[in-house]
Amino acid sequence: MTIGEVIKLIHQSLLLFFQVAKERLATFRGPQAPIDAPAADFGNASYLHYLLLRREDALFMELGGELKRAGKDGLFAAWMFHHSDGVQAAALAYAERLVSEQFLKVICKADVNLRPVLDRVYRLYAVDCIERALGWYAVSDAGLTLDMAKAVPAEARQLCRDLAEDAVGLAEAFGLPDAMLSAPVACDWISYNQYDNQGELQTDD
Repeated sequence: MTIGEVIKLIHQSLLLFFQVAKERLATFRGPQAPIDAPAADFGNASYLHYLLLRREDALFMELGGELKRAGKDGLFAAWMFHHSDGVQAAALAYAERLVSEQFLKVICKADVNLRPVLDRVYRLYAVDCIERALGWYAVSDAGLTLDMAKAVPAEARQLCRDLAEDAVGLAEAFGLPDAMLSAPVACDWISYNQYDNQGELQTDD
């Protein structure tokens, strides 16, 4: 893949973010998060989902306010230039919340024996979303206290440790054949690392 092709893919992805934000803003009717917050506990899936809802609500409320202040004449410049970062952040927050919502529905319908591991995967996903936006949560009134914000990185690492024993099974559950795995190390990684092959497909002559 050439640099030009990479730039083209990035450009197309950014355009998709703008389209998502536009469609979501057209149907946004104000905050969705419940007034009463769930118990503040990283082990509580409802609380993690609540935090994602709060971020989506806040970003779309802020974006809508900025566009309203820009008026009809300044709408294009506000959307494409002055607040493009806000547009992309709001679109991502919407996508993260939507994935969270659907994930929780799947867990409710899953076999009872699978729920514990799916719950850990969900919590890792939600905590990762929160960690990537930790600066925003730390300075906003979105239901995450400063002490809890400080604990987010450690929580993410602990969840990774908790999932370690299930990692292979989770990866195999996707059913991806070897032909779809372009990286040789993703297949027989033990043989691949038996000698220093410089990252190439070659034999040790």
